[in-house]
Amino acid sequence: MDFFLRIAAMVMVAVLWCMALPLGHADTFDFPSLSSHTAVLFSRRQTTRVLGGLQRPQAVRQLIQALQDEDEVVRMLAAQALGRRQNQRAIDPLLMALQDRDRWVQRSAFHALGWFRRPDHFATLAETLKRAGEDALGIAALAVGFADLPAALELLFETLRKTVDRQNKDFALNAISFVLLLPKGQPIEKVLIHALDSDNAEIRLVATNALSFVGAPQVFSALVHRLSDDNFLVRRAAANALGLIGDPRTVDPLLEALADHEAKVRASAALALGLLGDRRSLSGLLTALHDSDEDARAFAALGLGFMSLDAAVEPLLEALQNDPAEWVRAYSAESLGRLAAEKALPLLRQTIASDSSQTVVRKAHEALARLRRYATGATAP
Repeated sequence: MDFFLRIAAMVMVAVLWCMALPLGHADTFDFPSLSSHTAVLFSRRQTTRVLGGLQRPQAVRQLIQALQDEDEVVRMLAAQALGRRQNQRAIDPLLMALQDRDRWVQRSAFHALGWFRRPDHFATLAETLKRAGEDALGIAALAVGFADLPAALELLFETLRKTVDRQNKDFALNAISFVLLLPKGQPIEKVLIHALDSDNAEIRLVATNALSFVGAPQVFSALVHRLSDDNFLVRRAAANALGLIGDPRTVDPLLEALADHEAKVRASAALALGLLGDRRSLSGLLTALHDSDEDARAFAALGLGFMSLDAAVEPLLEALQNDPAEWVRAYSAESLGRLAAEKALPLLRQTIASDSSQTVVRKAHEALARLRRYATGATAP
């Protein structure tokens, strides 16, 4: 009996050792079939998208529960939906989601809380931006979104003092001018939407970014209109904001933005479409994966990972294997992990062994670690 106990103990130690393999050894893990896990995973993501469009009260409770889901895409979608609803019950769970380990969940929770525009949240949101190393434009957007608070002006002056880059100083100065000249007694969304017609492109840029923190029905159409702005930075900001808001009406305007003559706008539109996760975007994103600009290809690859569609796997495998751009390969690896693509295992292992970019190798390691969690049913953050 002692002999069998020793054997059982040795087996248990071996199993525990394999489960505790560090990231650098994730490629040695023997993966069971992922197919059943992938189907359940994609189903949860789709269910969360559907819940986000339902108006019944119990959907809020389910979305709050979804903020604790094992999958980061489900948590991200839940945060977006709760921001659009602005239900007070979601505030504390969203504040907790600011600490999520996944950057996309943090980002979605951050903007969702901005939609509530609670004065007592401003300090927390500002501190979150600073901790993330956000540039002056992001800080200016937050401050202008809360422009009726004295603390917003203080944050802008602090940013101006600490900023070295000339363009970022201009962003902060324009935001300060905007706040100082803010008409008293008018709703902030009205002021921001009016500012979108300014002759000053930097004022339009600050206002466009700030509108991602304002939860009002008229914001959607105002942002869509900015997709045709004369200034490409404003168009890019509008695409970014629409992706964060997560409104399904955004799909068609963003698909048109994929044809913008500026690559940075195409890149932002591609990522926004991926975050929306609408099947209508698939063809456009697959086309963007072959864009002449590497940033547009990279963000198309990243966006495809949020689509939860098996049809994205083969194009991402091709991009990982053949694209000359480092970040296209890196985001392709990340997305293959997010898609729980069992077919990607050999190429991810090959990438770790042979790719010349440490960034790509790191993303491939992370993808394998994510696949291992999916395969064992342990996808907790």
